[in-house]
Amino acid sequence: MGFFDFASVKRSVQSLEERLGALKKDINELKRKRTLVEAAPVAKEDVKALLSKWVNESGDAYVGALATSVADIARTTSAFTNQSRLKQLASFGALGYSDGIKPDHQALGQSLCAVFGGVISETLNKVVDAMEWPEGALTARQRNEAVEGFNDQIFKLETEAQDIINKASELGIHLG
Repeated sequence: MGFFDFASVKRSVQSLEERLGALKKDINELKRKRTLVEAAPVAKEDVKALLSKWVNESGDAYVGALATSVADIARTTSAFTNQSRLKQLASFGALGYSDGIKPDHQALGQSLCAVFGGVISETLNKVVDAMEWPEGALTARQRNEAVEGFNDQIFKLETEAQDIINKASELGIHLG
Protein backbone atom coordinates (compact mmCIF):
# COMPACT_ATOMS: atom_id res chain seq x y z
CA MET A 1 0.00 0.00 0.00
CA GLY A 2 1.49 3.34 -1.13
CA PHE A 3 1.51 6.63 0.65
CA PHE A 4 -0.64 9.53 -0.56
CA ASP A 5 1.48 12.28 -2.14
CA PHE A 6 0.67 15.23 0.17
CA ALA A 7 3.56 17.24 -1.25
CA SER A 8 1.86 17.29 -4.63
CA VAL A 9 -1.41 18.53 -3.07
CA LYS A 10 0.51 21.16 -1.13
CA ARG A 11 2.21 22.36 -4.34
CA SER A 12 -1.17 22.54 -6.11
CA VAL A 13 -2.72 24.57 -3.30
CA GLN A 14 0.33 26.86 -3.21
CA SER A 15 0.05 27.30 -6.97
CA LEU A 16 -3.61 28.29 -6.64
CA GLU A 17 -2.79 30.70 -3.80
CA GLU A 18 0.00 32.25 -5.89
CA ARG A 19 -2.36 32.66 -8.85
CA LEU A 20 -5.00 34.18 -6.59
CA GLY A 21 -2.41 36.54 -5.11
CA ALA A 22 -1.24 37.55 -8.59
CA LEU A 23 -4.86 38.21 -9.65
CA LYS A 24 -5.49 40.36 -6.57
CA LYS A 25 -2.29 42.30 -7.25
CA ASP A 26 -3.33 42.87 -10.88
CA ILE A 27 -6.84 43.92 -9.80
CA ASN A 28 -5.43 46.44 -7.31
CA GLU A 29 -3.07 47.85 -9.95
CA LEU A 30 -5.93 48.25 -12.44
CA LYS A 31 -8.04 49.97 -9.78
CA ARG A 32 -5.14 52.32 -9.01
CA LYS A 33 -4.78 53.18 -12.70
CA ARG A 34 -8.54 53.68 -13.03
CA THR A 35 -8.47 56.08 -10.08
CA LEU A 36 -5.69 58.07 -11.75
CA VAL A 37 -7.73 58.34 -14.94
CA GLU A 38 -10.83 59.38 -13.00
CA ALA A 39 -8.82 62.08 -11.22
CA ALA A 40 -7.02 63.32 -14.35
CA PRO A 41 -7.44 66.99 -15.24
CA VAL A 42 -10.28 67.92 -17.58
CA ALA A 43 -9.33 68.81 -21.16
CA LYS A 44 -9.58 72.46 -22.20
CA GLU A 45 -12.18 71.70 -24.85
CA ASP A 46 -14.46 70.09 -22.27
CA VAL A 47 -14.08 73.05 -19.91
CA LYS A 48 -14.90 75.48 -22.73
CA ALA A 49 -17.91 73.39 -23.76
CA LEU A 50 -19.17 73.26 -20.17
CA LEU A 51 -18.82 77.03 -19.72
CA SER A 52 -20.54 77.70 -23.03
CA LYS A 53 -23.37 75.35 -22.08
CA TRP A 54 -23.78 77.14 -18.75
CA VAL A 55 -23.93 80.56 -20.46
CA ASN A 56 -26.48 79.33 -23.00
CA GLU A 57 -28.66 77.62 -20.39
CA SER A 58 -28.59 80.71 -18.17
CA GLY A 59 -29.61 82.92 -21.09
CA ASP A 60 -32.34 80.51 -22.16
CA ALA A 61 -33.73 80.42 -18.62
CA TYR A 62 -33.97 84.21 -18.60
CA VAL A 63 -35.69 84.36 -21.98
CA GLY A 64 -38.21 81.74 -20.84
CA ALA A 65 -38.95 83.57 -17.60
CA LEU A 66 -39.14 86.90 -19.41
CA ALA A 67 -41.69 85.43 -21.83
CA THR A 68 -43.78 84.39 -18.84
CA SER A 69 -43.53 87.90 -17.37
CA VAL A 70 -44.52 89.52 -20.65
CA ALA A 71 -47.49 87.13 -20.87
CA ASP A 72 -48.48 88.24 -17.33
CA ILE A 73 -48.38 91.86 -18.46
CA ALA A 74 -50.62 91.03 -21.40
CA ARG A 75 -53.11 89.08 -19.25
CA THR A 76 -53.58 91.54 -16.42
CA THR A 77 -54.50 95.18 -16.36
CA SER A 78 -52.91 95.64 -12.93
CA ALA A 79 -49.53 95.99 -14.63
CA PHE A 80 -50.73 99.24 -16.18
CA THR A 81 -52.07 100.65 -12.94
CA ASN A 82 -49.23 99.42 -10.71
CA GLN A 83 -45.99 100.75 -12.14
CA SER A 84 -43.86 98.83 -9.66
CA ARG A 85 -45.40 95.58 -10.86
CA LEU A 86 -44.89 96.60 -14.48
CA LYS A 87 -41.22 97.40 -13.82
CA GLN A 88 -40.75 94.14 -11.96
CA LEU A 89 -42.39 92.08 -14.69
CA ALA A 90 -40.61 93.89 -17.49
CA SER A 91 -37.18 93.38 -15.96
CA PHE A 92 -38.04 89.98 -14.48
CA GLY A 93 -36.64 91.33 -11.25
CA ALA A 94 -33.14 91.61 -12.69
CA LEU A 95 -32.71 95.27 -11.88
CA GLY A 96 -35.01 95.91 -8.95
CA TYR A 97 -36.25 99.34 -8.03
CA SER A 98 -36.15 101.68 -5.08
CA ASP A 99 -39.82 101.24 -4.33
CA GLY A 100 -39.40 98.02 -2.41
CA ILE A 101 -38.45 95.63 -5.18
CA LYS A 102 -34.99 94.23 -4.61
CA PRO A 103 -32.81 93.10 -7.49
CA ASP A 104 -32.59 89.41 -8.28
CA HIS A 105 -28.89 88.83 -8.88
CA GLN A 106 -29.45 85.45 -10.52
CA ALA A 107 -31.88 87.02 -12.97
CA LEU A 108 -29.38 89.80 -13.64
CA GLY A 109 -26.72 87.22 -14.49
CA GLN A 110 -29.17 85.32 -16.65
CA SER A 111 -30.19 88.48 -18.48
CA LEU A 112 -26.55 89.26 -19.23
CA CYS A 113 -26.10 85.74 -20.59
CA ALA A 114 -29.23 86.15 -22.73
CA VAL A 115 -28.08 89.46 -24.23
CA PHE A 116 -24.30 89.01 -24.31
CA GLY A 117 -23.98 85.21 -24.30
CA GLY A 118 -21.76 85.06 -27.37
CA VAL A 119 -19.36 87.66 -26.02
CA ILE A 120 -19.28 86.03 -22.57
CA SER A 121 -18.54 82.60 -24.09
CA GLU A 122 -15.85 84.08 -26.32
CA THR A 123 -14.23 85.80 -23.34
CA LEU A 124 -14.36 82.65 -21.23
CA ASN A 125 -12.76 80.69 -24.09
CA LYS A 126 -9.94 83.23 -24.30
CA VAL A 127 -9.35 82.94 -20.56
CA VAL A 128 -9.23 79.13 -20.77
CA ASP A 129 -6.94 79.23 -23.83
CA ALA A 130 -4.54 81.60 -22.07
CA MET A 131 -4.28 79.38 -19.00
CA GLU A 132 -1.41 77.01 -18.43
CA TRP A 133 -3.01 73.58 -18.53
CA PRO A 134 -1.94 70.59 -16.47
CA GLU A 135 -0.43 67.61 -18.24
CA GLY A 136 -2.49 64.48 -18.70
CA ALA A 137 -5.79 66.25 -19.30
CA LEU A 138 -8.44 63.97 -20.76
CA THR A 139 -11.63 64.63 -22.64
CA ALA A 140 -14.78 63.12 -21.20
CA ARG A 141 -14.76 60.59 -24.02
CA GLN A 142 -11.16 59.54 -23.35
CA ARG A 143 -11.87 59.30 -19.63
CA ASN A 144 -15.03 57.24 -20.12
CA GLU A 145 -13.36 54.85 -22.58
CA ALA A 146 -10.36 54.33 -20.30
CA VAL A 147 -12.51 53.77 -17.20
CA GLU A 148 -14.74 51.37 -19.12
CA GLY A 149 -11.64 49.45 -20.28
CA PHE A 150 -10.33 49.21 -16.73
CA ASN A 151 -13.75 48.12 -15.45
CA ASP A 152 -13.89 45.34 -18.06
CA GLN A 153 -10.41 44.09 -17.15
CA ILE A 154 -11.14 44.27 -13.42
CA PHE A 155 -14.39 42.35 -13.89
CA LYS A 156 -12.63 39.59 -15.83
CA LEU A 157 -9.90 39.22 -13.22
CA GLU A 158 -12.34 39.34 -10.29
CA THR A 159 -14.46 36.69 -12.02
CA GLU A 160 -11.40 34.48 -12.52
CA ALA A 161 -10.37 34.92 -8.88
CA GLN A 162 -13.87 34.08 -7.65
CA ASP A 163 -13.96 30.99 -9.90
CA ILE A 164 -10.70 29.74 -8.38
CA ILE A 165 -12.03 30.30 -4.84
CA ASN A 166 -15.36 28.61 -5.64
CA LYS A 167 -13.79 25.56 -7.33
CA ALA A 168 -11.29 25.13 -4.51
CA SER A 169 -14.08 25.47 -1.95
CA GLU A 170 -16.08 22.73 -3.71
CA LEU A 171 -13.07 20.45 -3.11
CA GLY A 172 -12.82 21.49 0.53
CA ILE A 173 -9.83 23.75 0.00
CA HIS A 174 -9.99 27.16 1.62
CA LEU A 175 -8.16 29.92 -0.26
CA GLY A 176 -7.76 33.56 0.91
